[in-house]
Parts: sequence; structure tokens; C-alpha cells
Amino acid sequence: MPGRTQGPGASGFAALRPLDAAVLLLAAAGLWWLWQGASARLTYHWNWAAIPQFLAYADADGTVHAGRLATGLFATIRLSLWSGLLALLLGTAAGLMRVSPRLFLRLCGGTYVLAVRNTPPLVLIFLIFYFLSGQLIAALGLDAAISALPAWLLGPAEVLLGPAGQMPAFLTAIATLGLIEGAYVAEIVRAGVQSVERGQWDAAAALGLPRWRALVHVVLPQAFRRMVPALTGQFVSTVKDSAIVSVISVPELTFQAQELVSATYLSFEVWTLVFLLYLALGLPCSLAARALEKRLARSDRTEHPGPQHPPTHQEDSPMALTGNWFSRMFGKTSQVPAPGAEANRSNPMAPVVKVYALSTCIHCKKAKEYLDQCGVQYECVHVDQLTGDERKLTVEEVKKFNPSVSFPTIIINGETVVGFNQEKIDEALKK
Repeated sequence: MPGRTQGPGASGFAALRPLDAAVLLLAAAGLWWLWQGASARLTYHWNWAAIPQFLAYADADGTVHAGRLATGLFATIRLSLWSGLLALLLGTAAGLMRVSPRLFLRLCGGTYVLAVRNTPPLVLIFLIFYFLSGQLIAALGLDAAISALPAWLLGPAEVLLGPAGQMPAFLTAIATLGLIEGAYVAEIVRAGVQSVERGQWDAAAALGLPRWRALVHVVLPQAFRRMVPALTGQFVSTVKDSAIVSVISVPELTFQAQELVSATYLSFEVWTLVFLLYLALGLPCSLAARALEKRLARSDRTEHPGPQHPPTHQEDSPMALTGNWFSRMFGKTSQVPAPGAEANRSNPMAPVVKVYALSTCIHCKKAKEYLDQCGVQYECVHVDQLTGDERKLTVEEVKKFNPSVSFPTIIINGETVVGFNQEKIDEALKK
């Protein structure tokens, strides 16, 4: 559009300055010069025509089969997905143990993280391989169990875990990678949980929430948004680190490339293609993570109220839990009579209205403003500003009218209105 300018943070070629373009051209010219010099000095005969058959080839009957690199690529994808899932489970458990108030759990989580992160991955791979594959799998009879699988079950198992003869080594590789990457995921989870303000824990405890419920419903949803970039980067590292299991003869992409180079001596062609395949695996993950970050950022700024339910404020939501902080800042007035409440007692025909609300709830504020506009006198109880037994008794009282304990809960002549719903409020006032 005419007159539209882009700031320093603009992206794309529209923000490319002449100096930047000159630097890029010089870099491209330097790479071209190096390429020409290397081609003139190296006595290497390129044979790119042989590369496509390593991805796919057709036999004499015209049936297309996956080449060795394609087979290795599928094995790498399976290995990365299973290892990433195992690392997420182990890392989440270890990360939560690291922030546990119990000393024993903190010691267990810390020992696991320190032991794995300070040991070379290659040593761990050999250690776990010779113990798990050489001892445990044989003792459990896993080889015989895999061979005895029925045909209808063996097919899906091979899709998920590779050929039956390679499953023990593949399971060992999953366990090894999951154990190694899980230590790094644990630190991401620990940092994410600790980045959530301490006031969230205090507010949840003030509302009587158990620690596990506060963690699941209040802390982890906030921490997850902050962990997404690091977790995505760690998954990309898992894809790259999967190459190390080639030392235990797991037929993933790097192992297949080594076998091809030994058989064909096409070192540059094979490794260039492997580089592009790994890039094709990692780049979409990074782009997807960036899109997810933007989506989560938008969801933080935008409210999406449900069309069929009146807006309510849950007792255990993060916004509700901050009420304890507001009560300390602005006083602890637990019951706030509305203007004209005394006149309400002198008028027996006036509706009896009581509002259970939170001082930080926007829907509660709108409901009270609407009652004021209607000229209705009401008694308002700010539940989040109560303390001790008084809070517990009030919450139990709210449960009698609204078992979900959401706010605002409005009692009009004995009829309950949950949330800010003008139509239901008007109907209750007319009765």
C-alpha cells in the first residue's frame, strides 16, 4: 500500500537494505569461488544419476520399492517419534520431581538429570545396549514373543517398530534416546514451572486447592506456553541425535548412508542427500513451533466465550486465584452491601438478591453493574477476599446453589442464575 513503511522488525525481502544485499552477494560469490576451486583440484567424478535408486526403485515387474535411504528415513521418523514421546514422559516426571517439596523426589530427579547430562551419550548407548538388549530382553523372552505374534498383529507392529528381526535393537535405541533426551526435557519442565509466579501457588492454596490440582489446572497451562519453543528445539535435537544409534547397528538414516558409502564410494552425493533429508525433518518442526507460539500468544490476548453458556469465572482458574493478591492489596472486605441495601430491608416487595462474586472477575463486575442499572438492591459476597473457615463455609454455601462453584452465582428470590445472563436475571426479577 502507498505510504506503508516497515519497521526494524519487518521480515522478508522488503526489509532488505542495499548493504545487506551486497553482503549476501559477496557471500554467494565466495561460496561459488570455493566450489569452483574445489572442483578443479579434486579428482572426484560426480554421479548424481545413481542417487534416485537409493530413495526408490522399481523391480523387473514394475513394482516400486523403497530404497535404502528411504527405509532409513522411515526408521528415523519412527525412532524420533517414540523417543520423543518417551523423553517427554520421563522429562515431565523428572522435572516435576525437581520442583517437588519432598526432598527424596528432588534427589531422585536431580540424580537422574546430573548423571545423564554429565555422561557422554555414546557411553550411555553402549551401556544400555549391552544391558537392555543383551540381558534384559533375552531374560524376558522378548525375541520369542515377537516371533510368536499373529499375522494380524505383526503387520501393525512392524509399521510402528520396524521389521520383527530388528525390533529388539530398535526398542533398545528408543529406550536409550528417550533416557538421554528426557534429562534435557526435565530441565525445560523445571524451568517452565519455576517461571510461573509464586503468587499463583499461594492463591491456589488460599482457595483450598491441593498442590496437584493447582499444578495441573493453574501452573502447567501457563508454563506450557513458555516451554513450547524449548520443547520443539529439543525434539529437533532428538531427530538429529538419533544418528548416534547407528553405532549399535540400528538401520536408521545415518546407518544406511554409511552402508551405501561403503558399497558405492559415492560419499559426497550420499551425504549431501542425507543432509537434505535431515533438514526436511527438522525445518517443518521449527516452523510448526513458531506457528504454535503465535497461536498461543493470540489466545492469551483474546477471549472466546462459549455461545451456549453464560460467561462464568471458575473458582480454580488462574484469574480467580489472583483474587488473594488483590485482597491483600486492597483490603479484606468480605461482604459488600450494594447501595440501597438497607432500603431493601424496609421494602418487603423488593426481590431478595444475593451475589457471590470474585473481586477480579470481569463477569461478576458486569453482573453487578447490570443490577445497579436495574435499580436492584443486593448483597454481594466476594469469596476470594474471605479467609479461613469463613471462606470454606461460603464455598460450601455456593455449592448448594451451584455445584460447579463458578462465578458469579446470583440468588434471586431463591432462584439461581449462574454467570452474567441478562435474560435469566430479568426473568428471575419479574417473579
